[in-house]
Amino acid sequence: MLKITDLQSISLEETIAYTKKKESCSITVIDNVSANQFDYVATISDRLRLNIFRIKDTEMVAIVNDTNVAIKLSKDLNKRCQVMYYDYAKRPSANLASYALTGYTPSWIVIKDKGYVVKAYDEIGNQIEQWLNTDIENVIAPDFNLKPYHALFKIRGYEHRQRCSESILELSKHHYINGGNYNEDRKCYYPKDTSTAKDISDYNKLEKLFTKFGFKSL
Repeated sequence: MLKITDLQSISLEETIAYTKKKESCSITVIDNVSANQFDYVATISDRLRLNIFRIKDTEMVAIVNDTNVAIKLSKDLNKRCQVMYYDYAKRPSANLASYALTGYTPSWIVIKDKGYVVKAYDEIGNQIEQWLNTDIENVIAPDFNLKPYHALFKIRGYEHRQRCSESILELSKHHYINGGNYNEDRKCYYPKDTSTAKDISDYNKLEKLFTKFGFKSL
């Protein structure tokens, strides 16, 4: 099983092999990211709790889950990107409340199996033909020990704050995707302006959540 410190040694072929596994996380690969641009990626990943790693012997950056955020980030960098994942989901056959309490289920029920999905985007976010070859053979997929919706590794030097409300974080991601402004005091993305009733409502919703959870910032 791979440790956090091993992630920068993962090859492109191994990354692709991982995305072909059922129940793997989605991976978005951003092309040709320079050292200075990687500092920007790391800053955004820290703000939005993203999980990222460099791909061995390339200038590519991989982002785990958070596909829409990754596509927006690639547009900010003016870089093309490619999203890869196996579209599969299952649920426990046991009562969900019981499963949540005990972690036990006698079996699983497949609720979706649509196969392998690849989507590529150009520098401004338009969908294009895939540019990474995913037709690989005899490559052993690494075990990242990650869950499709709860990836837990970090990038060295960019430690995440432990006190974090998921509700606030999801709103911060939403506003980042939609061109919102970063609030340095709150460490959170807010609506880009408050000129409409919806913008005002979204702003107030964030402020109420901060108050509710007793957070000064994310």
